[in-house]
Amino acid sequence: MPFRKNVIKIIRSFIITALFFTAGCAYYNTFFNARQFFKKAEYESNRSMSPGLTGPARTYYERTVDKCLKILEIYSNSRYVDDALFLLGKSYYALGEIGLSERRFQELLLKYPFSPLTNETRLWLARIDGELNRHAEAEKRLEGLLLAHIPRDLKSRVHYAVAELKESQGDRAGAVAAYQMSYQTGLKENRDQALFSAAAHMDTLGRFTESAILYQRAERYASSHEFRIECRLREARSRRLSADYQQSMNLLRNLSADEAARNRKAEIELETAALKMDMEEWESAIEDYGQIIEDYSNTAQAAEAAYRLARYYELSRGNYARALELYEKVSAQGRRSVFADSAETYKKTIQRWQALQQVVRLGRAARDSTDSAADTTGAETIESSNDRASESRTNGAADTESDRENPELKNLDPKALEENLFLLAELYWRQWNRPDSAAALFQELSRMSVNEMAHKAVLAWAWMERTYNGQSADSLLTHLIQSAPESIYADQARHMLNLPVEESLPDSTEIIYRMAENHRLQGRYRESVRFLKEALSSPAGMDRRAEILYAMAWTYERMDSLDTARALYDTLSSRYSETPFGASARLKIEEVSKALIPADSTAAAADSAKAQSETGGVQKRKNEK
Repeated sequence: MPFRKNVIKIIRSFIITALFFTAGCAYYNTFFNARQFFKKAEYESNRSMSPGLTGPARTYYERTVDKCLKILEIYSNSRYVDDALFLLGKSYYALGEIGLSERRFQELLLKYPFSPLTNETRLWLARIDGELNRHAEAEKRLEGLLLAHIPRDLKSRVHYAVAELKESQGDRAGAVAAYQMSYQTGLKENRDQALFSAAAHMDTLGRFTESAILYQRAERYASSHEFRIECRLREARSRRLSADYQQSMNLLRNLSADEAARNRKAEIELETAALKMDMEEWESAIEDYGQIIEDYSNTAQAAEAAYRLARYYELSRGNYARALELYEKVSAQGRRSVFADSAETYKKTIQRWQALQQVVRLGRAARDSTDSAADTTGAETIESSNDRASESRTNGAADTESDRENPELKNLDPKALEENLFLLAELYWRQWNRPDSAAALFQELSRMSVNEMAHKAVLAWAWMERTYNGQSADSLLTHLIQSAPESIYADQARHMLNLPVEESLPDSTEIIYRMAENHRLQGRYRESVRFLKEALSSPAGMDRRAEILYAMAWTYERMDSLDTARALYDTLSSRYSETPFGASARLKIEEVSKALIPADSTAAAADSAKAQSETGGVQKRKNEK
């Protein structure tokens, strides 16, 4: 019996011990599996170059979450609960569940304040604060961690988080400094990303020599071959922009020969073509861009090639017809391309140039036909044609009007020759950096007549000459002061020459009139009329009533309110017949009246139809009675 009792005790002890170890192994195995799934998820996430999670990475993160929740539910008293909460918070963060991630991290700090994971948990909470735009809280947490005694590796990751926070706030210089600090303090986990991000910000700041060095360092620590190729391609671009052409070409040749970089071939060819452009190998670059458009049709790379080539033809060769054709190709090659919007803007600029060329030509022809005698019309037409051909050669492009109507024509008035000449000159000067073409038009404006537009043209001409260090700026300004000493343009000329100017402000009517003129020149006619009415109602406006009424009538005419325009011209003709505005109004009355004839006849026909309808109705009612 004693022997039997001893055997039973031994067996019982063995079973209890086995059960204890089995339970311990169970929750350890669950946590071990969770940790393995998390490692696989991180590997898949780092291996991919795409911004979002890949399918395998998402699956592994979700399995990690399942295992961690099992530990919290079944083994809530085990020593792996804080580890499970930490893995759970990181997995939720990777899956984009920021709220759940924050809750699990806060639970860890609340329940396990002495866990060895508390400092890393605070780092993750700081990242979440930054993600939710709680920048003040994020900065406070990160500063507290930097002041604490934490391991060197963790401190480097804190610097990395500071860099990410600075980046989200738009502080590029601060981000670069923090990224470099994270690298210098021994960052291991994301060393390549830290160097790459610092280099990218250096690019944005225009510090291309430094960014090329950082890209080169990032390549040494690249976690994948795809990332290494990205670093080399970025380095080649930075070398090009820092004028280190030979080194850039060497990098691009090595990339072209790398079989692993075949999926980046189009980008490598684009960068090579851009390098040839910078090296002034124009024909070779044009050939490369054309080949890219042909080989990679309907892709973002083809759209970029068309855009780059269009900019070259527009800015370097002045071949606006070819540039317009290529800008239209950008949208055709890739409507979602980042270059599509810019191409549309530049296309409209060229269309505006074409429209201005057309209305200026019409305005010149109308002026010449008015000023010329009938017997010299043929000779002047030939001369005008020669002038236009010469101008076309000067502008670097032939007449490119197509059969379809230019959409920019509706915004221009062919009769406003002076305004159109000024707009065309400014386009040459400010948009295309062609001062010679602009100067020729400013000179033509200054010789047409002595008026406000002529003074404005001379001032703009002088300003342009100063911009390009021209020698004629001072003489132009002096001429402006002598020819129009009382004008606002003369005052601006005195300022530019550092001459004394009388400290007298223009009256309120003059200020309002200038505002109306600015709106009118920009095509905002309703705003212009509003300011003209305000100028007319001011006390000082009585002295300039004829001028303001004429400007108002002209503006109504552009708004197609011809009845109102004719009424104002009638007022000017009858009440201010002795002024130049009254004389001009008499000519305008005849012109506006001709334009109103179709409208009047249509209205008369409508009235007649209405009268007949009413007569027919009365007769019908009589018959019914």
